[in-house]
Amino acid sequence: MKKIVMAGALAAAVTVGLVAAPKAEASSAKYTIIHYLTVKKYKHGMKANFSYQLPQLKGSSAAVKKINKDIKKSLVAEKKNAKQLFNYAKDGANNGFKNLSYYDATTAKITYNKNNIV
Repeated sequence: MKKIVMAGALAAAVTVGLVAAPKAEASSAKYTIIHYLTVKKYKHGMKANFSYQLPQLKGSSAAVKKINKDIKKSLVAEKKNAKQLFNYAKDGANNGFKNLSYYDATTAKITYNKNNIV
């Protein structure tokens, strides 16, 4: 009977420990914003500008790594859109359009909530 009670207490302690484990969060994280800029010029004054601000949190926690990975996925998707932008400008130049500019700009801003969590 004593072994069953001890096993039950141990199982309850492990369960409470798993439930009470803190969630991963990036609190008070410092960050940098990396600027990407690509400008392509074509004939007849046609131009295409792609700019992207990529925020990156500093730190090595699992939460910070996951957030940075998710943000980088958006950059990869936006770079695919930039290829279309460059193709539009190139086609315009080949079709005789003059002095037009195409822009794709993405800006970033990091905000904190009232608990100072990103």
